Amino acid sequence: MENPVTSTSTLSDTSSSSTVSAKDVPNKIYCLDRVDENSQGIKILLADDDEDSRQQIAAILRANNHDVYEVSNGSEALDFFDKYSPDLVLLDVVMPVMNGYTAAEVIKKQAGDQFVPVIFLTAITDNESLAACISSGGDDFLNKPVHPLILNAKIKAMQRIKGAYRKLDEYQSKTEDELETTEHLFSSLIDSNHEDIPNLDSWAIFPGHFSGDVQLSAKLENGDTYILLCDFTGHGLPAAIGTVFVADLFQSMTLKSIPPDVILNEINRKMNNILPMGRYCAAVMVAVNNDKNEVKVWNNGLPTVYLVNRERRIVEELESAGLPLGIVSTRSEDEPYTILPQDGYSLVFYSDGVTDAENSRGEMYSEERFVELIEQIPSSVNLCSAIRDELEDFVGDTELVDDLSVMVLNF
Repeated sequence: MENPVTSTSTLSDTSSSSTVSAKDVPNKIYCLDRVDENSQGIKILLADDDEDSRQQIAAILRANNHDVYEVSNGSEALDFFDKYSPDLVLLDVVMPVMNGYTAAEVIKKQAGDQFVPVIFLTAITDNESLAACISSGGDDFLNKPVHPLILNAKIKAMQRIKGAYRKLDEYQSKTEDELETTEHLFSSLIDSNHEDIPNLDSWAIFPGHFSGDVQLSAKLENGDTYILLCDFTGHGLPAAIGTVFVADLFQSMTLKSIPPDVILNEINRKMNNILPMGRYCAAVMVAVNNDKNEVKVWNNGLPTVYLVNRERRIVEELESAGLPLGIVSTRSEDEPYTILPQDGYSLVFYSDGVTDAENSRGEMYSEERFVELIEQIPSSVNLCSAIRDELEDFVGDTELVDDLSVMVLNF
């Protein structure tokens, strides 16, 4: 549809509350005095089957430097929207072929993540109809007959909102780029300190970009194996910051075959010196001595560690025997648990996010449920994989609030 050529006639008095009708000036297309001298024009799609009303509104818009595309029904509005990508849409509610409600719904779908304001034009005043304007995708509505000052004010308001959306999109894009770079850095540092141990299975899931749980493992020159699971307080990036220096300490000290309790002491000391008050981590350290065929376990604040036999019966419970790392300046020299593993046995340790995980009904997984799960898994099934499948099924689509980590050392 061609846009009408405007004349230079000035027909409105913007100081008056009345609105000039096109019917007052027969056979003449008109424009109005500028409502706002500083108005910056945008592309506006105007859909109204009432030609007089449409011409009046179009004249107001053109008087304020806006480019106007005029159509007479919702179907034409969709065609023009797809073709010209307007910045704002004005829709009459009652139109032939396709009404404004339907057109607004389709326009919003076509716009996708881009914010394109839709303002309804309506003579309807009942609350249900006005509510339908908003529920169908409209961002505002104007009562007919339209006053130039109100129309201009509504458009400027939508331009401000659109500007805010644009700034938000730019900020989000920048933040996502920064997060992606930081996440890659964190992952590289952590993964480089998680050596592939053939008989060690692990699984983790976390709600955000970063995890406050860290799983580390290393094979020493003498054949011994060190495994460390840490769960830092908090979530996201603040919790993940501590995992970096823990991973660095673990790598440098295991390369020198430094004893596990000394590693824990150094982590505790560094956390006290670097992290702010209230930041600490619960940890389980496992040291496998192949020569002696024994395993030592330090549990500092994590849930109970379970030793499971080949029939999947829990034969020993290794409860926390020391404070989480970083709470006190000098770590107490707690005695580790000593295990003499047998063929087919497994050691299961995990973060408290597992037992605190909730399903869609708000039920926590709980330690009791976790114990029942372990003892119900057939010996022929991989223990870590079965735990993972059960937890994923339990949580479903429920949004996680904590990191979940599980490690299983099979003997």
